Amino acid sequence: MAAFPYPYFPDQPGRYGIFSPSNLFEKGGYLYTFLLLSSGFKEQAPGACLMRTREQDLDDPHSWRAWDGTGFNSRFINPYLDSPEPIRRHICQPVDPDKIGTMQGSIVLTRKLNKYILVGVSAKFDSVRGEDVTGFYYSTSDDLIHWTDKQLMMEVETQQSHLCGDPDVRVYPFAHRPRQPEPQLRDDRQHHLPLLHGLALHPSMHRGNDRDMARIPIQFSP
Repeated sequence: MAAFPYPYFPDQPGRYGIFSPSNLFEKGGYLYTFLLLSSGFKEQAPGACLMRTREQDLDDPHSWRAWDGTGFNSRFINPYLDSPEPIRRHICQPVDPDKIGTMQGSIVLTRKLNKYILVGVSAKFDSVRGEDVTGFYYSTSDDLIHWTDKQLMMEVETQQSHLCGDPDVRVYPFAHRPRQPEPQLRDDRQHHLPLLHGLALHPSMHRGNDRDMARIPIQFSP
């Protein structure tokens, strides 16, 4: 359904490819998902890839098209069976990388703000502290293509930032808006409050199955 247009190259430093699809979400008769382009490789730049298909074509893995910088025109191919030329037709252009980097954890539409909210793991330099702050970040958008600068939602230790003795690692933030929320998950205007989920790993070297899921009501104001 989605792949780099290159066959496997051995002896590459670290992983490369397409990973970690977000939840599916609907807009204008299309179903969308974000994908992680974890590292650049040849013509493919790293970042967050947005792709979509029509709702009626969900069962067709060849129907998905990725953002190419001007529209959803990029078609993924099997690099072992299909010709990659011209390569630009099979590359996903990362969405607003200067604003969201590689964030692609989950998307939720908040009716209160009438905006899409992207939540993911990231880091950002804090000029007051003089260091990068890792954690769960969010960004908002009206059209899924143009995003605001990511903002810290919750500072946490991540798999990338953790050192021995640090607090537990927290991963996989996921925001969603429940269809039938509990009474305490409504605000004073009867809007459904999104829930932020995340996993805490014990021990923090993320081995084994000792982990907890937490959920926290979150509220955004104009």
